[in-house]
Order: sequence, then structure tokens, then C-alpha cells
Amino acid sequence: MKDKVRLIQYGEKQVHAINCPACKHIHIIAVDFAFKNGAQWTFNCNFQKPTFGPSIKLTSPGYCCHFFVKEGEIKYCNDCTHILAGKTVPLPEFENISEGKKPKQVKQKANPLKKHTMTKLTEKQIEKVAKEHNLETALVKSVIKVESSGSGFLKDGRPKILFEGHIFYNNLKKAGINPNPLTKKHPSIVYAKWTREHYKGGSKEYTRLDQAKLIHKSSALKSTSWGLFQIMGFNHQLCGYTDVKSFVIAQKESE
Repeated sequence: MKDKVRLIQYGEKQVHAINCPACKHIHIIAVDFAFKNGAQWTFNCNFQKPTFGPSIKLTSPGYCCHFFVKEGEIKYCNDCTHILAGKTVPLPEFENISEGKKPKQVKQKANPLKKHTMTKLTEKQIEKVAKEHNLETALVKSVIKVESSGSGFLKDGRPKILFEGHIFYNNLKKAGINPNPLTKKHPSIVYAKWTREHYKGGSKEYTRLDQAKLIHKSSALKSTSWGLFQIMGFNHQLCGYTDVKSFVIAQKESE
């Protein structure tokens, strides 16, 4: 019997992945840590007959996939908007993937003079990048769904962001600024430990970012996750950019 659950890399951590026969792509499940929204599940450690708890619910405008996974079966709840709502079906097995192919490094160069075009990724572009990195297209789509609900832009055209005050705290120290006095003056944007208490969501995150930029601009940009994949600004060099400013400009141009 083949595995019905696969461990995949998610940043510096690993998540569990299952194939959803209703959505026709992979859903990822955090067991060993919690996602940014606090979601975390238990797992019976049986990769052939998996059970996760509690239920898993994924939503986007006009769409809902809500289900339980128990002993290798997936039971869809009645609030699902797809054709398997209310039904229980076997969880699909994973096919074997060839290993040993080294992923290519994709680098981009931003043109600061180029007008922000808000270009969205096409299906073919997602498939191309997935192939270049020896990844399943469904996995890439699943990460997109979790990180940005399928779009890298807000309705007003700006990139989706999330400002992280604890990262800002550390980046200020790296910039030679003592963050401790600022934790009292600006408690919602400078704090030593992670908390979701200060998240505003959507366009309101730009208010937090703008406040942080007044303290130290580059540290603020590096302490923010950007766009379709919610990549932290401090990872700009891994994405092929020499500075965070060029990285941010690129996020404004395209997913």
C-alpha cells in the first residue's frame, strides 16, 4: 500500500500533505507547528491509514472545502461547495516521484523604472516554475492558497503583506538600534516574541508598515512578508535581489 500522506518542505519546517479528490490538488496540514492563523492538527502517524484532527476547512470567496480525515478516508462536510459535499471517499495515494534532480535556481532582476503592472501568474507559469524546481504543480498551488488565498494583490492593487513586529525587533538590533525602548512607545509594531495579537490584516497592515518605516525603513521592509507566496523581505537575496527595495518593487509589479 502506498502512502496517502507525504511530508514536504515548508520554508524551514515540514508539513503533511494529502491529495484532495474534490479540489484536485494537494492540501497541506501543520502538525508540528501552527500556521500564521493559529491552525494546527494532530496526526496518528499512520501514512497509509491517516487520521487528522480536528476537521480541516479551506475557504476562498464563493468556495469551501471542509472535511475530516479518518483511517485513510476523507469525509466531506455538508457545507462544502463542491460535488463531493456530504460524501466519504478513500483518500488518494501518492505516486512515486523520481529523486536526484537538482532544482534550478531562479533569479530575477527588478527594474526600478518599470511601471507597476500588477501582473498575475498564469497557469503555465506556475507549472513551469514547479517543473524547474522538481515540485508538483499541485503543491505550489496549495502553498499559494495557504499563504495568500490565491492572489498576491489586495483589491486596491497593492501587494498583500503581513508585518511581523518580532522580526522588526531583531532587525532593528542588527541595524544597531536598541528596540527595547520602542516596545513601550510602539507596542503594536515592536515586540520581542511572536504574537498574532497585533495583526490587522488586509490593507490595514500597511498602516503598521508605514509606522515601522518611520523608525527604520529597510528594517521595516525586511520584517514584512510580501505577495503571492508571502516571502519575508529579509529573504530578498535568496530571491535574486541585491537589496530589499528592489525586491519590494518587484512584488508591486508581478506575483
